[in-house]
Amino acid sequence: MNHWLVYHSQKTMGHSYASLAEHAVYSKIEQRKLCFGDWIWVVEGSTDIPTRYTLVDCFRYSDTAYPPFLGPYNGFAVHVIGTESRLAAPVPLDMVDDWQTHIRDRFLTKQRFFVNLSAEPQVVAGLQAQLAEPAATAAPAPDTASAA
Repeated sequence: MNHWLVYHSQKTMGHSYASLAEHAVYSKIEQRKLCFGDWIWVVEGSTDIPTRYTLVDCFRYSDTAYPPFLGPYNGFAVHVIGTESRLAAPVPLDMVDDWQTHIRDRFLTKQRFFVNLSAEPQVVAGLQAQLAEPAATAAPAPDTASAA
């Protein structure tokens, strides 16, 4: 299973990622190495100057659609679809942590829109840390105050 970073530029696309109302991304290039179950991480760039970046979605790839697509997606090659977001809420990226500046410097400012992160373990770890915490599995500590 791989992790992919997808950049959604509001300036380029003319709309927000949220306006899609689905957990999905489009690509102008067919992503032949993408496999069902892969993680898709979506970072959105605002129209502000300077650009503000937000982690807006994380989903597992579960379906694909092919053209024709309508509206701003006319001319795109593939529609990559997931079923549910793994994020509790969008996460503003303040570009302070190393993994965030690495994303910005290596991918976002270079307009790399669909990137395999298999060679970027520090980025994957930083992204995964943004997911809602899993349920606690450890046994609770014994209550020594009420022990007889």
